[in-house]
Amino acid sequence: MSQGATVITPTNRLANELIEQYLQQSKTKQWRGQCMAYQHFLIDRYQKFCLHTQDKDIPVLITAHQWRYLIKEIIKKEYHFELNAGLIDKLENAWLRLHQWRLDWQDPAFHMTGQSRQFQKWMKQLEQRLQLIPALSAAELPNFLENNGYWADLDSCIWTCFDDYTPEQLSLQNILTGHHCPQYHCQLE
Repeated sequence: MSQGATVITPTNRLANELIEQYLQQSKTKQWRGQCMAYQHFLIDRYQKFCLHTQDKDIPVLITAHQWRYLIKEIIKKEYHFELNAGLIDKLENAWLRLHQWRLDWQDPAFHMTGQSRQFQKWMKQLEQRLQLIPALSAAELPNFLENNGYWADLDSCIWTCFDDYTPEQLSLQNILTGHHCPQYHCQLE
């Protein structure tokens, strides 16, 4: 971190722990780099893109609360009952997994059962609603950044304590390599 690297971790807790350890062991209490969880890294890149672009048609990044509200509104259109928080959690998690693993919700496998067809219908409605706003969910950030990211200010990236990488993360690593950003992968002992 003292040399300007961006340390990317899977969780906020780990990022905070690494910063704390660095500050305890460092002779100087300053560093040029950053240490953040993967999701915060994506948000940081999105914000930098917004600052460095002249394009006024940038989709808005909606918050987690706005995203849940959008899911609730779509479900309420069909079902007029008190929504189960578990259902909303499942849809939110499925949306995230679809993006992380680069799965297509329009795949014929989603036509197999009534539940999967309902899921497919909700996914279509969510995408349409986001396009109408125009907005992005946090799960869509990596895809957006692959085409629109701002990478010029990154000296190097250190991917720390990831057990495995999703196809989304591997694709992002390829983008960084294409922008001549050295990357390192490490596990802590």
